[in-house]
Amino acid sequence: MKGQVSVEMLIVLGLGLVLVGIYTLYGYASIDSYKKENDFFLTRDSLEKIGETAQFVALQGYPAKQKINTCFPMSLLACSVSNMTLSCSLRGGQVVEYTSKVYLNGTLPASSGCWDVLVEAHDGAVTISLS
Repeated sequence: MKGQVSVEMLIVLGLGLVLVGIYTLYGYASIDSYKKENDFFLTRDSLEKIGETAQFVALQGYPAKQKINTCFPMSLLACSVSNMTLSCSLRGGQVVEYTSKVYLNGTLPASSGCWDVLVEAHDGAVTISLS
């Protein structure tokens, strides 16, 4: 009789530990997915802000310039400016791009954090730099 109670207790504890493990893995996956999505949208919004400011400055022409503050997530690996495209790559293989309506040159932040970005109109293009 005592042996049967011990076996039943082990089965109940084993099932309980399995359920706790499943809930833990599901919770971790949910949090990780939320973080990746949040980082993607933060990066996209920052690139849109820079691109729209570049279009605004280009419409005004030389010597117009504007300073904006943008933030990039901790998962940022690298950013680049190429012709009309702003591009950033994130950990996990995500690439975020924004295509502007004006020609761009310059540099974007190479690491995470909040940065002051200076957007200046020049002949035929807009220069993006960190200030």
